Amino acid sequence: MTKNVMISIRGFELGEPGEDITVEAKGDYHYVNGKHYIRYDETTDEPGKVTNNIIKISPNQIEIIKKGVANTTMIFDLDNVTIANYKVPYGQLLLEIDTYLMNIHISDELITVLLNYRLKSNNEVISSNQTEIKVNPDR
Repeated sequence: MTKNVMISIRGFELGEPGEDITVEAKGDYHYVNGKHYIRYDETTDEPGKVTNNIIKISPNQIEIIKKGVANTTMIFDLDNVTIANYKVPYGQLLLEIDTYLMNIHISDELITVLLNYRLKSNNEVISSNQTEIKVNPDR
């Protein structure tokens, strides 16, 4: 994989009609100590507001770190329910992430990740979601 990459992230709530959330951005790719790192910036509708993102991919875990308009570290792990403190300008949510499907495919030209997970708050499921991540060389 080259250093300069294109990232496409599509997320939606399973079983519910609604809008898909799609983010496409240019970013940087690095492979360090057995982990794949993808860094990119996400812009908002507000001028000058940016969230810096890092996706860490290891064989059994995906970690998404957001800093900026939204601040959180979300860990997707098939073996453990994880906790994320999701901070936005309007307040914060303490979320449990219960990952039940994780498919990771990595080649020289493409990285794909498929995640299915439930978000819980106070031990109640608030949504079941799917996130698809695709990373390929920026040509």
